[in-house]
Amino acid sequence: MRFAQGENISDTISSSIGATDLTIPVNSISKWNSNGGNIIIDRNTAAQEIIVVTGVSGSSLVVASGGRGFDGTTGVGHNSGATVESVPFAKDWNDLVTTLLNLVVLAGTVDSTKIPVVSGGYATTLTTTAATGVTLPTTGTLSTLAGTETLTNKRVTPRVVTATSYTTDTGTSLSSDTTDIFIVTAQAGALKFNNPSGTPTDGQKLWLAVTGTAARALTYDTAYESSAGATLPTTTVTTARIDIGLVYRTDTSKWHCVAVS
Repeated sequence: MRFAQGENISDTISSSIGATDLTIPVNSISKWNSNGGNIIIDRNTAAQEIIVVTGVSGSSLVVASGGRGFDGTTGVGHNSGATVESVPFAKDWNDLVTTLLNLVVLAGTVDSTKIPVVSGGYATTLTTTAATGVTLPTTGTLSTLAGTETLTNKRVTPRVVTATSYTTDTGTSLSSDTTDIFIVTAQAGALKFNNPSGTPTDGQKLWLAVTGTAARALTYDTAYESSAGATLPTTTVTTARIDIGLVYRTDTSKWHCVAVS
């Protein structure tokens, strides 16, 4: 069906037509477009007829050559006011069912050679194109990006950014949008933690870890703060790794230190 996408058009004939007429005058030509398709007149009556239409001309639908009495019906006359509707061919339904059966195999994996592609918004012909790495779920309930849901038995892998050493500060490497754990493995001099870029959310976690090649001074930009239970450390200890746990607070717009080890 190629008439207005997603719409089952219903109209009426504006004047009577004969059994072989190749134009169908309708009362609301603006409902139809020039793509053509198939229509049914006098549905569920003795005069029911399916007709193939190629488009519009003036205030009439234009019938394809041999398009009267299509799909097992017979070309007959129709009176003014008869109902005319856009409907799919039986072949359209058969093509759709065949495509869906080809698309998904029993194991739930998409056949990469049989993905339907619709051109121009109208399923005039179902073609295929290749796709790889796509597997349909076979069990369980799918979660949604915007839904409020509880996930069970799922592991969230932290986003880890690592570096060997920084000359003066962390620069632009530290981002709350891309980092959960920030690790410096062999800091060769004093290090300043710049304010993380990005847009953090209330309660977001950030873990800093620094290992110095010797005791290294640590300083912090304005978006960090100590808490009553944990003070931001000002130095590493010899070559031991120091870990700093932070939680973002929107009320202070700061990364709040909650743990040091």
